[in-house]
Amino acid sequence: MRQHWLNLKLIIGLLVEIAILFKLTVLNAASPPQITTIQFSVTDPRSEITQSLGPDLLLKVHRAVDAHGHPYGWDIAVIDRRLGDQPNFLFDCLCGHGPQPNDLHAWHFHEMFFPPKRILPIYGYLFEIRVECRDCQVDGSSATDMHFTAGIVEVAWRRLQKSNPRQRTLADFR
Repeated sequence: MRQHWLNLKLIIGLLVEIAILFKLTVLNAASPPQITTIQFSVTDPRSEITQSLGPDLLLKVHRAVDAHGHPYGWDIAVIDRRLGDQPNFLFDCLCGHGPQPNDLHAWHFHEMFFPPKRILPIYGYLFEIRVECRDCQVDGSSATDMHFTAGIVEVAWRRLQKSNPRQRTLADFR
């Protein structure tokens, strides 16, 4: 009889633990995703700012400079450390070139090529990046001499419930 009560206590204890784990799982799934942010001046002198997004992903914000070494903005990339520096998972397609929404260049801002606040999916991963250039100002008379004079860059990222689609390649268009 004593063994019967010990077995019953064990079963009840296991059921209580399962109920607690289930409740924690439901609460975690229902809680809003955590958003993490870095901020820096758009005229920050650093050549690169990096931040880990987890064990595999690395956010890289690289100062864009012209052939004379004059800064004109920032290039934002997310790479998978396991693959090296390529590809940038903020590109929707590995087949294009030209201005991209992950470029924060003074002439893009001046021409309103992209909005000052953008949401960029990290293709193939469970994250998105939010980029904002707050109170950014530019100076210059043409795209080749345009540069930022003031403002704050804010880059935030959050984990998503569902993964973004993978990047497209030229093979996807054949």
